[in-house]
Amino acid sequence: MKEIELYLKNRRLTVELADTLPRKAKGLMFRKKLESGKGMLFVFKKNQSIPIWMFGMRIPIDIIWINSAKEVVHIERDVEPCTSMHCPIMKSQTPSQYVLEVNAGLSNELGLTINELVSFNLI
Repeated sequence: MKEIELYLKNRRLTVELADTLPRKAKGLMFRKKLESGKGMLFVFKKNQSIPIWMFGMRIPIDIIWINSAKEVVHIERDVEPCTSMHCPIMKSQTPSQYVLEVNAGLSNELGLTINELVSFNLI
């Protein structure tokens, strides 16, 4: 899977790109852990409503929606795994082009807020 470097409040993360339909569908499902400093960036063609479903997740995560200007528009913190078919669907009220999934607690640790800029380059 392709990886890029992403900067979130001056913290460098190595993130996998979920830029195809199969990668987006699988996401971080069934992973037993996510290494520190790692994450996954879901990439879409334009700003839109992007729902995230936690089915099959085994680890708690923070979910960060980012618009086309690379500004944080919504954060769901400490989202717990869901093993039933009735998992809640989360989405931002503000359209976004990217969704970043990282270990639970990172957004609080960094003091991440809405309108923060995220830095990355897609090659």
